[in-house]
Amino acid sequence: MKVMQSLERKAIELDPKDYIRRSATESDCSELIDYSAKIFSPDGELLVVYETEVDADWMQAARDAMRKAKFGTNTRSNGMKTHSKIFGYAPRHGMRRHPCRLAGFNTDQPQAAQALEDAAKFLNQWYKANSPSAHRVHEETIEKVLPDWRIGETVFTSGIANKNNTLDYHFDAGNFKDCRSVMIGFRERCGGGLLSVPQLDIKFDIGDCSIISFDGQILIHGVTPLLMRRGGFRFTAVYYALRQMWDCAPITKEIIEFRKKMDELARDPHWDRHARGQKTQVGKYREDGQH
Repeated sequence: MKVMQSLERKAIELDPKDYIRRSATESDCSELIDYSAKIFSPDGELLVVYETEVDADWMQAARDAMRKAKFGTNTRSNGMKTHSKIFGYAPRHGMRRHPCRLAGFNTDQPQAAQALEDAAKFLNQWYKANSPSAHRVHEETIEKVLPDWRIGETVFTSGIANKNNTLDYHFDAGNFKDCRSVMIGFRERCGGGLLSVPQLDIKFDIGDCSIISFDGQILIHGVTPLLMRRGGFRFTAVYYALRQMWDCAPITKEIIEFRKKMDELARDPHWDRHARGQKTQVGKYREDGQH
């Protein structure tokens, strides 16, 4: 592991309304971080860890998997079109009568999803080594979630893989409080795509085979426009602990309850009308990303 520079930065007080749901631009932040660094607050709190050019077999395997994966188009709550896939585990979905389950990416593209899940073990170790206090809090919090719904023996339940996405400013939603996300990034023949964090007046270059971790629930962040050349790409995979997973029962119980509900629904005299009107209620479900 390379030596990281230690930087102290005081968070800027700003009105989130001035940023939320607007596009990120490179001029929003004056300082570019394109080297490995740890960002501390004046009182010593570790805010961000960023490491560039991680040379490891698992990182290359994740990079290759992202390049081969197929990404659909999703629409976020603000209407923005993105190309992303959820991997790991997904919580119950009452409207569609889905139990806690494997994410769609795991069933549709198992090899690609497996490569990203294999990377989780190493990212968990990296997280623990670089942010021991934050990892300890995360580890204690994730005890609420059964091992059935965690990615291996890590603190993550789920992740989202992104292809060439520029994201408006936002706070992460749906994660356990005080639990950080860890993101790996890959790029080739692509400029721009900086991770802008205006509260710190810093933008991170998210270089090829890089890792970054921070609490996206308290730091507003967005991705600046991409400058894509022929054959270029920018991929990211974000790992996190989804708060709704704490309510998931053991897998066998989830399956039993799901079958029971479907049996009750099938006995409903209005089932035929429901089936005609909602053909996708027991079909394949594609999860929309949250990051």
